[in-house]
Amino acid sequence: MNDAYRTALSAAARDIHGRCNVDLRMLWDDGDSHETRDAHRLKVWNGLGAVELEVEHSALVERGDTYRRFLDDVTSRVRERLTLRV
Repeated sequence: MNDAYRTALSAAARDIHGRCNVDLRMLWDDGDSHETRDAHRLKVWNGLGAVELEVEHSALVERGDTYRRFLDDVTSRVRERLTLRV
C-alpha cells in the first residue's frame, strides 16, 4: 500500500474519530490490503453495534463536498446507533 493511499485512509479515520468523540473501531475494505480506486467499504463498530458505509476513493483524496457529506453521514449514524442516550 503506497503512502498517499494510506494517508487518505488514515486522515479519514482521524476525522471520523475527531467528529464522533466515542470509542470506535474501524475496518476499511474488510481488511483487504489491496489498493482500490473505486468505492471503499468502511465498517465502524463498538460494543453497542456497527454501521457500514461506502465512500469513493476520489472523495477521500479530494476532501471536498462529497467527503464532508460522508463525514456527516458517519457522524450521524454513529450518534444514532453507537452511542448511549442518557
